[in-house]
Amino acid sequence: VLRASNTTFFSSEPPLTGGSQGQGMWPGIHVAPGGSVYLDDVQISNAESSLYIEGSAQLNNLYLNHSYIGIRIDGGTVSATSVDIESMDFDGVRLESSGMLSLDQGSFSNVSIGIQSDGYSDVSNLAIHRAGIGFKGVSGQLLIDQSGVYNSTIGYVSQQGVQLRVNNSLSFDTILSLDAGDADDFEVHHGAFEGDRFLFSSSSQSLMLDDVTFSGAGDEQRYAVD
Repeated sequence: VLRASNTTFFSSEPPLTGGSQGQGMWPGIHVAPGGSVYLDDVQISNAESSLYIEGSAQLNNLYLNHSYIGIRIDGGTVSATSVDIESMDFDGVRLESSGMLSLDQGSFSNVSIGIQSDGYSDVSNLAIHRAGIGFKGVSGQLLIDQSGVYNSTIGYVSQQGVQLRVNNSLSFDTILSLDAGDADDFEVHHGAFEGDRFLFSSSSQSLMLDDVTFSGAGDEQRYAVD
């Protein structure tokens, strides 16, 4: 068991290349299967994965920055409140191997993918800024409520084999709001979206939109839905 509060974890080694912010200078905090960690008011910087969770974690008031991945959940369970993640080379949160995530309140910025979920994720009150993709469901369930994606390339991405629910959420200033791909269980309820394009689907089997508005950005004439 690891318990920490009012603490900063980082690498004091100088960056290896000019212009680097020191990503990947140390492995980060690893919680092995059967282990647990309790963090309150903690900052973690300069890691490969700031937190690599195979066991369980309870997190509150967490600030992660300048790493490759913020929180990597590999079959583990994470319950988190008030998480700020900034400047990740890859994902803010990466959930894999049927892990579980419960996250309420947070802000992610300057990440390739905000949350990538291959398991069960329940996310609320999260704002994602300047991302390649805000939310991406790979498999399992990804439940999103009262959240938003801003100044990003793609807002929400679904595919076959994942149940994705987007409720009371939005995206603004995106290239594409919703990428349905070949989704077979994608629903959006009560949302507001603004950007260049609203929806792309290559071969969706099940897609539901309810009480959703879209505003096109700029004067360029493009299909809102493909």
